[in-house]
Amino acid sequence: MTTAVVELFETANFRDLHVRLVGIDDNAAADSLRASGFGELDGDHAWLDPAALQAGGDDTSEWRAGFAAMLDFAAKRGWTNEDSTRVRAHLVRS
Repeated sequence: MTTAVVELFETANFRDLHVRLVGIDDNAAADSLRASGFGELDGDHAWLDPAALQAGGDDTSEWRAGFAAMLDFAAKRGWTNEDSTRVRAHLVRS
């Protein structure tokens, strides 16, 4: 059984939200995302919990403003669910 680890990187990069799967299959990644509370996989995308992402970010007013702007941008493009409890990120497999 492959153990997957969920980590946040580049938390100040609000222009490229993605989930990178390194040496792990989709089933293990889905299990890890769900167990960690970060979200769930859906085909070639992941639906992530903004609250979980925010908890891993920098707690400065500048960071919070950038994060809010990213979520607003995503919502305008249809990249959030109806109640904005999930934001869509693309998958990068390697």
